[in-house]
Amino acid sequence: MIRTARVEGDRVRLSVQDAGTGIEPHNLDKLFDAFYTTKNGGMVIGLSVSRSIIESHHRRLRAARNDGPGATLSLSIPRICEGATGGTPAALSHRAMTAMNGTRPFVAVVDDDESVRESLPDLSKEFGFEVQAFSSAEEFLASDSVSRTRCLILDIAMPGMSGPALQREVTRRRYDVPIVYITALGDDAVRARVLNRVPLSVC
Repeated sequence: MIRTARVEGDRVRLSVQDAGTGIEPHNLDKLFDAFYTTKNGGMVIGLSVSRSIIESHHRRLRAARNDGPGATLSLSIPRICEGATGGTPAALSHRAMTAMNGTRPFVAVVDDDESVRESLPDLSKEFGFEVQAFSSAEEFLASDSVSRTRCLILDIAMPGMSGPALQREVTRRRYDVPIVYITALGDDAVRARVLNRVPLSVC
């Protein structure tokens, strides 16, 4: 069930409620911790990253147990009056710079997961970037986008050429491109090897 309500003066709360197994009381404080999970496998950083992004834009993300089954996640955002320009401050600032210089930095998303290729470009475009998604490292290298890429959002493990292998190839071609790695791998050895290559960030 999805609900909206005006709360705390000039804020709006969006609540998503389910009727699942719920959240144990002792897990509530840990729910947004990076790498915390009650399941096996995966990097488990989705909620942690979501809350960091939301709170960096002065929004609030909270979780609560229901009186009955399930749990509720709530997002609190400032209310925007009719006629106001939408978008986060960061997005508006980036759009303003884009309007002034007439260019949009090009971001390439390389991931074999279709859901990532669909969601990340939409989010990045909201911040004024030009974005194109590629299903493999080979597809990206065969495109005409390599030389104009200003940031790579890159999976580590993919069929064929891996993310680190693509990074080495881009470096060999003498392109200095910042890389943001996204992965569900929980292997600390893999993460350590990737972190030794700069400039990049790993999520």
